[in-house]
Amino acid sequence: EPVLRERVERAATVIRLAPTFVRFGSFEIFHYRKQHAEVRTLADYVIDRFYPECGTGDERYARFFGAVVERTAALMAQWQAVGFAHGVMNTDNFSILGVTLDYGPYGFVEAYEPGLICNHSDESGRYAFDRQPTIGLWNCYALGEALSSLLSTDEIGTALARYQDVYRSTFLALLRTKLGVAGVRDDDAGTALELFRMLEARRIDWTNFWRALSNSAASARALLGEDEASRAWFERYAALLAGDPRNEDERRTAMRAVNPKYVLRNWVAQEAIAASEAGDDSVVQSLLDVLRAPFDEHPEHEAWAQPAPPQYRGLSVSCSS
Repeated sequence: EPVLRERVERAATVIRLAPTFVRFGSFEIFHYRKQHAEVRTLADYVIDRFYPECGTGDERYARFFGAVVERTAALMAQWQAVGFAHGVMNTDNFSILGVTLDYGPYGFVEAYEPGLICNHSDESGRYAFDRQPTIGLWNCYALGEALSSLLSTDEIGTALARYQDVYRSTFLALLRTKLGVAGVRDDDAGTALELFRMLEARRIDWTNFWRALSNSAASARALLGEDEASRAWFERYAALLAGDPRNEDERRTAMRAVNPKYVLRNWVAQEAIAASEAGDDSVVQSLLDVLRAPFDEHPEHEAWAQPAPPQYRGLSVSCSS
C-alpha cells in the first residue's frame, strides 16, 4: 500500500529479530517515574536471562552494569573499525546486550571523513562518526543514573572508568588485525593515527583502502599516492610486519577475512530501491546475497565496491528514509 513519508512510497513490513529488545532507555523509563521496584525487577530479569555470570546477591547489579559498559565500549570500537555510522545514538537505541539494533539512518564512511554526519536531520552533529565512542560513554552514564537505586556512586564510577581502556584496547586490537600485524608494539597507535591523517587529507575511501592493503602494499599505495609521507608510512608499516611468523599468503588471507570488500553504500541502496519501485526486486535480492558474504569477491558486482558515481555524491538519509 502507498504510505506518505518524505514522499509517497510503497509500504513494507519489517520483522526484526534480537535476543532481547531491552535497551538503556527501558531502565530510564522506570527510574524517572521513581518506580525503583520495577528497575530492580527488570534488572533481575536481564541478569537471570542474559548475564547469569553476574551471580546472585546485591553485588550482581554492579557486575551487570560493569559488563554492559564493557560490551558497549567494545561495540563502539567495532563500529569505528568498520566505518559504521549509526545516525541516532540515543539511549533508547542502545541494546542492554551491547549489540547493534534500532538502526538510525545509518551509513558507512566512504571518503574518510571523521566528522561524517550520516543523518541529515542531525544538524548539530551530535552523532557524527568521530563522536560515537564519546556518545557511547555518555549513554553508559545515563544507564548508570537509571540504575542508581541499585548501585552506589562508587560502583557506578568504577564501572564507567573501564570504558576508555576497553574501547582503546579493542580498537587497537581490531586495527592490528586489519593491518595484518602480529603482536603488540608501543607505536601501533601512532602508526594508525598517521594513516588516518593521510586518509582524511586525501579523502581516501575507507573500505577500499583496507581491502587494497589486504591484497598488496602496491594496491594500497596506488590509492594513497606516492609521495614522501606515503613512503615513510609504508616503511613504518613494513617494520611492524617484521617478525610475523605467518607467510604473506596466510597474512593476506587473514586480512581479507576482517576487511570487507562490500558495505551497504547509500548509492547502492538507492539503486536497489529505484529498481524495486520500478517492479524489479532482483537487485534487492542480489544485494542481500552480496552483503551476506561481504568478504568474498563477487566479481559480477564489482561496481558495488566503488565510491558513489557523481549523481549520487552527497546522498544522505533521515529517520524517514
